[in-house]
Amino acid sequence: MISETMPEQKAPEQKIEQSSSKGIGNLLISGGALSMLAVEILALPYHGGAIATAFFVIIIGLILRFPTLIQDGTTNSNDTNNASMMRIATLLIVSLFAILAIKTGWETPRLVDLKIDPTWIGVLGVALGGKVAQSFAENQKHN
Repeated sequence: MISETMPEQKAPEQKIEQSSSKGIGNLLISGGALSMLAVEILALPYHGGAIATAFFVIIIGLILRFPTLIQDGTTNSNDTNNASMMRIATLLIVSLFAILAIKTGWETPRLVDLKIDPTWIGVLGVALGGKVAQSFAENQKHN
């Protein structure tokens, strides 16, 4: 009876793994933000690529810091959370679009010159539509 009210304890190796990945995530987030700042302060030529790379480093840091972004809420036989491949694929597709938009936009002096291929909206539509379908399937499974 008492065990039902006590929180579940995690194995020490799980705690170490989680804290080290969160620490690495914090370093990547901080490093990416500082890189963006340094590139802008130094006004490096062709800095759109550097800003886009720093943005990607921040995204990877966020995934390591907050792993629930890519987990689907289920556990495997080792009681560890499963990663959702659909969430990972959606994150990568949307990140790719964001990185390309940042790189292009950062190096474009005027808004009129910013042109992104219109076929990208189809790629984003498929990615986000896939996420909606995945979310719907997960909700149906839990209900």
